[in-house]
Amino acid sequence: MPSTFFFLLQLCNFGGLLSYFTVVGGQTCDILKDLVGASDGDSRWYTQEYAVLPVVVALAILPLCLTRRFGHFVYVSYLSISAIAAVVLCVLIAGPSEGKQYRSEPILWISVPGMAQKFGSVVFAIACAYAAFHAFVSLRPELQTVGQWDRVSSLAIVVGTLMCAVTGLAGYLCFRSSTSGDILDNFQGPNFYFFKVLLVTHLILYIPLDFVVMRHSFCKVLGTDAIELPTGRYVVVTVGLLTFSLGVVMVLYYAGVSEGDAFGYILDLTGGVGNAMLGFVLPGIFYARLNKDPGDPLLARARGLAGWGVCVMAAVSAATAAAWWSSSGSSE
Repeated sequence: MPSTFFFLLQLCNFGGLLSYFTVVGGQTCDILKDLVGASDGDSRWYTQEYAVLPVVVALAILPLCLTRRFGHFVYVSYLSISAIAAVVLCVLIAGPSEGKQYRSEPILWISVPGMAQKFGSVVFAIACAYAAFHAFVSLRPELQTVGQWDRVSSLAIVVGTLMCAVTGLAGYLCFRSSTSGDILDNFQGPNFYFFKVLLVTHLILYIPLDFVVMRHSFCKVLGTDAIELPTGRYVVVTVGLLTFSLGVVMVLYYAGVSEGDAFGYILDLTGGVGNAMLGFVLPGIFYARLNKDPGDPLLARARGLAGWGVCVMAAVSAATAAAWWSSSGSSE
């Protein structure tokens, strides 16, 4: 079971890494194209994702990913949170004026197919709860208390949930059905370069945090500890995981999947499958297997939680596949 847990955790962080890479590459190229006056059909190599993203990964992301311990990113995370908070303010303040042409479209209060598909992205957000375990272990021994655990997990989850909810609601109310998976794609022109640079900066600073958890899980599946690896093997594992992730993103670009679509599909699938297993199915199974009291009233809830997780996995997978098929058909 521990190997299953770490494999799923690795899968979820891998999905996050792919989605962040697509946004970093897409936003950086959009800014470059605007600066050099290139059109959407312009084929200048230095404005293409296949040329830009590897350079960003090698020069900006790889050095940070060589950090061994999750806790060493504490100050980097402050900068990252500040950057994404500024992006949220941009959506709240500039969104109403940028999306005024969409205001005539009626508000869709509920969409069952949309809920089934995007529930994966919602479940994906609970991945931070599992990263909190690694953050807690990274604390100095004298700080590993129940009180510190409450602070590490509860505050981060509440703040992150509020930021996601506010940004998503504001984005939809401003742009309706034209809301992009990457919300800053809805903001065009030089007035928003600063915020796009902030988003890229946020992700460059955040990716190493996600990567440390993925590398830790990868090594645990192999029966070793990333922190204890010799320097040579440690560098090889780090470069190898980043290169593989980058290669998958290049394949997505080659397949013609747009940045916003790729971002959404990856979050939907990894959240709906990997995180549903971690957040619903496995906890229910663990409780049911470890519980020795057949009269425990929580036993039925545990089984129900596991069953709910299976339903989420099936619904999200089917809805995402349907959305992908529909998008492919309409593009043809």
